[in-house]
Amino acid sequence: MKLSITFILLSLTLITCKTKKSQVSGYEKLTSHTSTEEKIDTTNGKIKDCPDERIMNAMPSVGKSIIPKQYYIYKGLRKEISDFDSVWVKEHCKVKTTVAY
Repeated sequence: MKLSITFILLSLTLITCKTKKSQVSGYEKLTSHTSTEEKIDTTNGKIKDCPDERIMNAMPSVGKSIIPKQYYIYKGLRKEISDFDSVWVKEHCKVKTTVAY
């Protein structure tokens, strides 16, 4: 009886450790992007790839803000719209837009 309880506890411990390891490595893959993975056009230095999402900030603000009201999410990271070749994106991509109120 004690042997079976010990075996169950050991199994649960190993399963839990393996699950945490896979979650951590998945997070590292999401956040560790380098510029070499981006498809950059050498003629104008802009990214020629489809962003994941466009965020539009419609929150009211007081005064003039220097922070842009729109940006893209690209490979899990915030990228400015000016980083992309806008003509190429319009021709080749359907970008989901999210409006923050």
